[in-house]
Amino acid sequence: MISQQIFKNLPIRYLVQKQCKKCFYLINWLVILGFLAACDRDKNKNENEPTLPIVGKWKLTAMTVSPPFEGVTNIFAILEDCVKDDIYEFKANGTFEFSEGATKCNPDDDQIWFRGNYTLNSDSKTLNYEDETYEVLELNNTTLKLSFTEEGEDDGITYTVIQTLTKQ
Repeated sequence: MISQQIFKNLPIRYLVQKQCKKCFYLINWLVILGFLAACDRDKNKNENEPTLPIVGKWKLTAMTVSPPFEGVTNIFAILEDCVKDDIYEFKANGTFEFSEGATKCNPDDDQIWFRGNYTLNSDSKTLNYEDETYEVLELNNTTLKLSFTEEGEDDGITYTVIQTLTKQ
């Protein structure tokens, strides 16, 4: 009698299991499609949001001065390695942090040695942070080239310094 009940109910159980499997697969596909759609929305959202090329981490890769200062035009060549590996980070919220790289000139120095706010004018030709103003000579997703002038304290000569930073 029991075996007859089992056989009698078998087609119903089989159909229920089969239907549940279909539901299971359908639910899984819906969940997967939901995740994919969410990823696409996030991707499109990020693509549509303008991100300034300056946003990110940069490292100084060249620095020159004109006219020559004490016979030197390539300032980068005479910088210490502990200065060359410093990281300059500009954030989307208008703040920046300058930090020590892998090596510190003084082991007791703070990792972040300068922070504050910056502005990049609408045509990306002038960068201001704190009391400093830089002319932006080049700005793209890999290169930031800045220029500023400095008057020599002892000689009164106006020097033009060009810094090239590469995005990390």
